[in-house]
Amino acid sequence: MLRNSIFLLCVPFFSLAHAATADTDFVTDAALCPLSSMERHEKGMSFDGQSFWEIEYHCEIDGALPALDWSTDQTFIKAGYCEEPGALMPTVFVFRTFTSEPRVLYVYEGQGGEPVLYHLCNG
Repeated sequence: MLRNSIFLLCVPFFSLAHAATADTDFVTDAALCPLSSMERHEKGMSFDGQSFWEIEYHCEIDGALPALDWSTDQTFIKAGYCEEPGALMPTVFVFRTFTSEPRVLYVYEGQGGEPVLYHLCNG
């Protein structure tokens, strides 16, 4: 009985968390959009607004990325970490959007260099 009550209390929170990230379904290759999460992780990286996923590799940022406004150039800086089996690395992420490339999120990690481009699957 108690287990069922806890489950019923948690369901709305999980639904809210999923709804908050519904507009932030990004992948490193737009061709991955129709695939399942597992297939995406096997063929590229995905980002849900707070976590990056790939097979045996995961990164998390401190708090979800704010809602993106594609009508203006934006820059957000977030602390985070990445992990793979046996290793955890703290890092900093810089997220950029440009009006000239709607639905494309530029993600810089650590000391800079070239960004990884993520393509919005919905929205």
